[in-house]
Amino acid sequence: MAKARSRGAPPVSRFDGEALGLVLFALGIFLGVTVLLPQGSSGTGFMAGAQTLLTSQLGWAAWLLPVVPVAYGVLVFLGRDLGNLSRRVLGGAVMVLSLLALHEAAQPGGAGLLAEAAMGPLLRAVSYLAALLPLVTLTLGAELMLRLPPLTLLKGFFRFVSVLLGGGAAQVQGVIESRQEGRESARVRGAARQGVAATLRDVEALRRLYPQAAALNTLLGELRGAQRDVRTLDEAGLAHLERDVTGWRETLRTFVGDAARDLREEVAAEAPDAGANVEATANEVRAGRHELSVELPSTLASGALERLRRAMVMEIQRLAQRAGRLERDRRAAEKALGKPDVGLLARELPAHRERLTEWQELAVDFTAWRGRLEAYAGWPDLTAAFDRAPTEVAAQLAEALAGDPDGTLADPAGWRAQLARAQEEACHLYTYDAADDQSSVDLGGRRIIKKKKNKKRR
Repeated sequence: MAKARSRGAPPVSRFDGEALGLVLFALGIFLGVTVLLPQGSSGTGFMAGAQTLLTSQLGWAAWLLPVVPVAYGVLVFLGRDLGNLSRRVLGGAVMVLSLLALHEAAQPGGAGLLAEAAMGPLLRAVSYLAALLPLVTLTLGAELMLRLPPLTLLKGFFRFVSVLLGGGAAQVQGVIESRQEGRESARVRGAARQGVAATLRDVEALRRLYPQAAALNTLLGELRGAQRDVRTLDEAGLAHLERDVTGWRETLRTFVGDAARDLREEVAAEAPDAGANVEATANEVRAGRHELSVELPSTLASGALERLRRAMVMEIQRLAQRAGRLERDRRAAEKALGKPDVGLLARELPAHRERLTEWQELAVDFTAWRGRLEAYAGWPDLTAAFDRAPTEVAAQLAEALAGDPDGTLADPAGWRAQLARAQEEACHLYTYDAADDQSSVDLGGRRIIKKKKNKKRR
């Protein structure tokens, strides 16, 4: 059916595309002639009105307007793809409008009525800070034309500015030293200064993690002294400083290796036994080998206990999920600490301390859950007995399980005593009815009256 339709469809006429291309091209030529005519040469006719409208609204951007229909007309006439041109035209339009807004911010009233209407309120509100918005849209238009992800140019600009600001002091100092001692000496001094600064940053990061480490405190004092004295050192002093930096880096690597080894041992032993017990219990429940795997009937008392059983099953599943996540994080940290560095220690030590807290909370929650499980033992049979008792007694137990489950489960003896009293009262009632009439009595206590037949005496 699809093939038949495609064969029966009329072919697209190339003449239609060429005609549309010629129309667009003629429109562009008309706009170009209208804009490029000298002021006042066209009188007061249609072209003069169109010229006045375009130039007053768009300002200098009106001179670029004829390019768009001319370009589209040529591509349509030649049967080319318009996708790339549309993207470039859209990006160019955004850039032109942004430049108009910047022109209006720099010279109010000089960019046309459209730019004045758009930027006037912003300029009156925030003054020259309004130029920030067209700067952002200008970069977005350029990114659209160049097929770049949004805000790529802004990110690169801010990254460049941060590098300039971060290394500005060092560059200024390097320029001064270059003029005083020569480029080679300035290069050696700059390399030494960078080495000292990099080592100092690593030591400060480690000192925040290990504030009581005496080796780090000593190393920190030596590095700060070297950073103060680096500008006064001669060539021999710079050579000695380079060897000192190498020694400090080696000391730092030794400290990082020892700290990572100790942390790895702590990470390996951070998981308590509760984590494994939680996952083992959850697996038993899931496999049907646990007391909580047995579903209870939906009667009055047993139904209330069934809802409590389901809540306990969901709770152990959540605990097992927490334990599994903590165990995965622990194994990943233990593996990563095999190749330590300063950044890894700065990340893994706080994460280890946070996991210790979470492990402790998991152990507390699992202990509370196990206490509830111990109290749960024997209650399925007890609720079944309540369901066979009078309805009022079973309703009291169901209400207690819903309102105070932990307190109810912790007092099985009291509820057994209440069940015994209810059964005893029911037994007395049945005995009284039976004594009142020597006929049989059913389980509900209803009297069954039997008529006695008199036997005929012979």
